[in-house]
Amino acid sequence: MRAWLNVVLAAISAAVVSGCMTRSLTEADMFRPRPGPALAAEGVAAQAAGYAFEPLTIRTRDGVLLRGGLLTQPGAEVTVLYFGGNIATAARTGLRTAARLAPLGVNVALVDYRGYGGSDLGPMSAETFLADGLSVFDALAARADGGGSALVVHGHSMGSLVAGHVAAERAAAGVVLESSATTTEDFVGTQLPWFARPFIRI
Repeated sequence: MRAWLNVVLAAISAAVVSGCMTRSLTEADMFRPRPGPALAAEGVAAQAAGYAFEPLTIRTRDGVLLRGGLLTQPGAEVTVLYFGGNIATAARTGLRTAARLAPLGVNVALVDYRGYGGSDLGPMSAETFLADGLSVFDALAARADGGGSALVVHGHSMGSLVAGHVAAERAAAGVVLESSATTTEDFVGTQLPWFARPFIRI
């Protein structure tokens, strides 16, 4: 009986060990591009009523076209530039955020990351995402009606990393970091399914 039990335990151990493997994760593995429809007036009217909509197209430093929109309200003196999370798009998560911000009487700028929503795909890395954030901020700040004198950056989850970088490099009127990662390890940990965490080391 004892020999049979040892065989069973050995077989189970072998199965578990054979299922484990080592895999290197790079920063590119952390991005989850979500191509989809570009932000449009119809979506704004349906999900964030009360805003006027103007489409935005911004060319990044390496030539990728980012698309989104500027949502404006009469008399607004502040524009919130919103950077969403890793699975967010302007037409989906962005509009929900704009609807929540509407009672504050602010404008909201929503622009999809490269490879997300209506934006073109391009090389994806932490460096390109951070640089894109600066390109979007600069494009808005250069507009007479873009709220450049009172441009607040707001980042959620992965977007908080972009918003924090923009606020460190540019004279933003304010910065909001929502559900921000505290360390790289914490951020990577949130991207892993619970059942894989015991087998992965950062």
